[in-house]
Amino acid sequence: MKQLTLAVMLFAAPLPSLARDHDDDDARDLPAVIDRGDIAERLAHVDESIASAIAGARGKPKVVQALRRARAQLDAVREQVNDAPDLREWRRAQRDPNRWFGEDAAQPQPRGDPRHPPPPPVAVAPPPAPPAILPISDSALAQLLSEIDRQPSSQGRLRVLQQAAPANYFLVRQVEVVLGRFTFAPDQLQAANLLQPRVLDRENENRLDRWLQAQAPANPYGSLVERASFAARASVKLQPGLYRGNFTVAGSSLTVEGASRDQTVIDGNVVIAGSFNTVRNLTVLGRVIVEGSQNQLRDVDYRGGIEDKGLMNKY
Repeated sequence: MKQLTLAVMLFAAPLPSLARDHDDDDARDLPAVIDRGDIAERLAHVDESIASAIAGARGKPKVVQALRRARAQLDAVREQVNDAPDLREWRRAQRDPNRWFGEDAAQPQPRGDPRHPPPPPVAVAPPPAPPAILPISDSALAQLLSEIDRQPSSQGRLRVLQQAAPANYFLVRQVEVVLGRFTFAPDQLQAANLLQPRVLDRENENRLDRWLQAQAPANPYGSLVERASFAARASVKLQPGLYRGNFTVAGSSLTVEGASRDQTVIDGNVVIAGSFNTVRNLTVLGRVIVEGSQNQLRDVDYRGGIEDKGLMNKY
């Protein structure tokens, strides 16, 4: 009980140094040098006394509350002690002032002394210029065109362009060259949509619009003669034209040959039902469905892709 009474009196009674009003002439704002270890040990003993008093004050909420406020004040004092300079450090600083203030502060230099000129101003490097945006180089454009030409279908050519466009910028004249690699107007329009956000010379875009209008007639296949598709049961050489409907290669060991990819167009699917057949030199607007085995496609633009259900087919 004696510990409880002492702890309450310690923090309940105002200390003279804390109770009087602040005066500009007093020494409250002056730094104090303390033996941090000794003060910390004393504060620890006070904290133990408060803890013991709290344990003995069960059933007395007002007393417990006062003790807890005292502990909070004690914690604030402990933080100030931890921030105060230690006595041993202060003594070391007295022996070696440069440890705290630096050589320049310990040995001030006279102003305007030519023997001690001021240090030159530190040059601040200007921020780097933003990287220049340049159109695709001629060599890179030639490589892109070569990769497009190696694709046997318009779907493959569009896929190559879709992969290359986001990494490059183009001039309108370069876009015209790329679009020339696509045969039909729908493919050219899709390719133009891929390249349009990457055009640098926006002032020439109207020339690109005129180029697309000139390349795209009202009917993109209007120049081709319309013909009916059929089922080939023997080798056949197809005439130029637009063949409406699905075309079937019904036999085996047959050769179906068109005039060229630009002149022979199958407006439907091509179904290869047999085996050991060869289909070449034409464009398929639909899908190529291979049901047999060991068939091959040569110079065929299969715009709808291939569905291969057989074995050892080449395309």
